[in-house]
Amino acid sequence: MAMDKKALFFLREKQNNMMKKLSLALTISLLCLMISFGCGKKTTEISPEVASSDEALFKLGEKFIKKDPEKARLYLRQVIDSFPKSFYAQQAKLAIADSYYRKRDEGSMILAASEYREFISLFPYSPSAPLAQHQIGMTFYRKVLKPGRDQTKTKQALAEFKKVVTNYPLSEEAKSAQEKILDCEDRLAEHTLHIGVHYYRV
Repeated sequence: MAMDKKALFFLREKQNNMMKKLSLALTISLLCLMISFGCGKKTTEISPEVASSDEALFKLGEKFIKKDPEKARLYLRQVIDSFPKSFYAQQAKLAIADSYYRKRDEGSMILAASEYREFISLFPYSPSAPLAQHQIGMTFYRKVLKPGRDQTKTKQALAEFKKVVTNYPLSEEAKSAQEKILDCEDRLAEHTLHIGVHYYRV
């Protein structure tokens, strides 16, 4: 009877191992198909070896990040989805955020800020967390308007830069954030003065 239980145990272990291998193979196959058809007309061949390697996928994303950001993001998101605890998952998340930030238009800045926030949420203790928080501030700072016009972006930038100084006071980014804080405060003060002069003249 003991032998039967032992044999049954090993049989179940063998079945579990087979299922795990089958699951991994299916995941890799699906990944290959997603990357192949996910780019529309720009179909991309990817080997199972690349699909099963966080480093290889990340480097593939880096390769396309400037000439084809959309394709690059597809690879980089697969790093995050397939290897969420990997060092390259952190790098991939930052690379996606940076790719939006470089475009500088309003929509891309919103997406960049969202990606940087997700980075901090996913990797709160990462050495790159202060950089991500600083970049959130920069997405607003890049869009501030001169005094006399709407200062919403200035106020948002100010709030985000203050988080850098408060949450990461010893980071390299804290010094830059402090400079940006002073600039934002000067802009807001000048704006208030501008509005006051305007109403005084009226």
